[in-house]
Amino acid sequence: MKAGVVCFIFTLLPEVYGLLADGEAHKVSNPRALRHQSLAAASLWQDLRTAEGDDIWNTSKPWATFALGSARRQPRGTVSNVFSGAVIWEETSYLDLRKMLAITVVAYPAVLVALVVVLTFAFGMCLTIKPEVLAQLQSNKAVDMCDLPSSVVPEVKDLTERSQSMYRGWAWFCRTLPSLFVFGIPAVLLWINKHYPQEVLAALTVLTSFMIFASSSYMVVYGSQGVKLLRDAEAKLQVRGDGFGAKQVAEVIRPVVHWVVLPQYKEDFEVMSMTLRSIAQNSMASNIGVLLAMEQREVGAPAKAEALRNAFRGQLGDIQACFHPADLPNDPPGKASNSAFAFHWLLNYLDLDANFVEGDCRRAPARAQVDLQRGDDVSRRLGWQGRRPVILTVGDADSEFHPHYFEGLAWKFLEAGPAQQDLQIWQSPIFHIKNYYNQPAPVKVGVIFTSLFDLSFLSDPNAVKFPYSTYSLSLNLARRVGGWDSEWIAEDWHMGIKCFLYTMGQCSVQPLMYPTCNYTPEDTTYCQTLHARWVQMKRHALGFSDFTYYFMMLPLIFVQVSKVGRRTSEHSLQDFWNMALYGTAVLFKLVNVHVMLGLLTAYGAMSFLLRLAMVLCLPERRHIQDLFAFEKLFRVEFAVAGISFSVLACALFVAVYDALLRNIDGPKERSRTLHWLKSMLSFALAGPVFFWSTGVCSWIAAINVLVSRSFKYEVALKPTLAAAGTGAPLPCQQ
Repeated sequence: MKAGVVCFIFTLLPEVYGLLADGEAHKVSNPRALRHQSLAAASLWQDLRTAEGDDIWNTSKPWATFALGSARRQPRGTVSNVFSGAVIWEETSYLDLRKMLAITVVAYPAVLVALVVVLTFAFGMCLTIKPEVLAQLQSNKAVDMCDLPSSVVPEVKDLTERSQSMYRGWAWFCRTLPSLFVFGIPAVLLWINKHYPQEVLAALTVLTSFMIFASSSYMVVYGSQGVKLLRDAEAKLQVRGDGFGAKQVAEVIRPVVHWVVLPQYKEDFEVMSMTLRSIAQNSMASNIGVLLAMEQREVGAPAKAEALRNAFRGQLGDIQACFHPADLPNDPPGKASNSAFAFHWLLNYLDLDANFVEGDCRRAPARAQVDLQRGDDVSRRLGWQGRRPVILTVGDADSEFHPHYFEGLAWKFLEAGPAQQDLQIWQSPIFHIKNYYNQPAPVKVGVIFTSLFDLSFLSDPNAVKFPYSTYSLSLNLARRVGGWDSEWIAEDWHMGIKCFLYTMGQCSVQPLMYPTCNYTPEDTTYCQTLHARWVQMKRHALGFSDFTYYFMMLPLIFVQVSKVGRRTSEHSLQDFWNMALYGTAVLFKLVNVHVMLGLLTAYGAMSFLLRLAMVLCLPERRHIQDLFAFEKLFRVEFAVAGISFSVLACALFVAVYDALLRNIDGPKERSRTLHWLKSMLSFALAGPVFFWSTGVCSWIAAINVLVSRSFKYEVALKPTLAAAGTGAPLPCQQ
């Protein structure tokens, strides 16, 4: 009997993913209890021929033999009864591995992304460009004396009337995608749950546990590499003594010009001064121009701009101010629209042009503001008419640059060579750490998490990277893609995706390991500071709209590349397919950052409600407690691994904190051990609050993308600095 049972179990083991049934199950029950069972039903299960007579004592024969045939196999320990020589199995609960894997594929939207991509290509094949526009595109006329490539993206008005109508419907569909992913997938899982509750619960447990484990392990592995790269960069500067200011290096980078655009709205004067001081301390300061991108709607903006110009005149190569008009059409207030106008202003100031959209409303007011300064010697302007290579840096108004940021950036630019200089964006690690001492625990968790993750992505040579907060690119690259788009609120990620698409996937983001530090939102009280951070999180989550933008642009690029052809364009259809292939990595970066944050929050709530429903509704014979035991064991094992990695992540952050002590305002954490313990305590107590909040922000962003075509830029309160020059943070009101 034992030999037969063991053989039976090992035969089932490779193909059955089952639960342990009731531990007190009987192997054989009273046959009389099953006389009402039909022999027809019994024939569906395995046949069992019991030993007869003295054969039961014969150890050379098994107690029973099983003829498996094509009958259904049962999990280990399932109750069975023998009736008329046939085994009848108890109806029991088990997991179907194939269905569980299928549900996991639905829960992680890889297949859905693939379907949308295929649909995008199919839609692109249906579009048609107007004949007269197509003829103009085939002429491939360059822009300006720098011979910029023409745009690979036609305007919607360049399509035929029928194609324009189709594209309006496609744009609406693209705006539904965030909601379709964040809300549609959980709705599908709820429907599947009606038929396969155990598989749904197991799939959600596996997916959420794995995502948490994978994220924390990635953060530790590549975060440690990032800490090493930061230390190596500092060590190289110390070996050189005065860093990149050495004569032989200074001569090499001297031709490079920097322009720094600082969009701001109601920023404190001292905070702006701190940013300008960090720029002026670079050895290349005489080659650096700063453009203060002010908002015309800010009361007192001209006076503040003039005060800053007077305070730093002579310390920088040039310092100018522009004022973003408040009444431009399709131009919602925010960093994106301010950057777009500042770019127009700067090109007028340098007498250059770009691949702007025809009839751009910013051209005339930007030209009018620049014309007011025609009294100076225009030929002495930094980068006049592109006679010297110009690198453009867009930064937050509270960014404190590394003392050698611009020297290192110029060196990276020259290292890239002529072939790649205009196809790269340089990103430094961003640390929201300047007012770290005043941050509430949930905010500190966000600082730790975002700092290490950004550092990890920059350190991973194979990661898809996007520009964030403060970044640099060549002026020619910005001109080629037509600058910034005002209606897309996440101007940094959006600019990275736009450059990727407009260069047919050739543009890449490269790390520049000279950290930039800035402030997190701060208000007068603990709760108000949390609210200010919540406002900022909701604004950051609106980067979800770039998921929509990607699918809106692909058909336009496809129709132009396919219609223009290789003979009259620098790009072929093969280039498009190469970009689309690599673009899948870009899509999954967007999925992991925006979609999965919303889904994991929903899955956590779904798992809790599903367990409760199964306890209340499923009968005892389904042995649901065994499923819970299996699920708990799985979750505990991954939780232990995730917590271990979180402990290591806190240690890494302490190392980063120590490296940035000179940039931190207020009291400092002097004991590394105590700081490490505080960080772990913050993670344990406030971590769930932070991650749940990010998920809710993704839900809100998905709804906003669906119902609105433009977004309100909500300004989160930042700290002011004491005017006495102590650098101590003070609360501010706007």
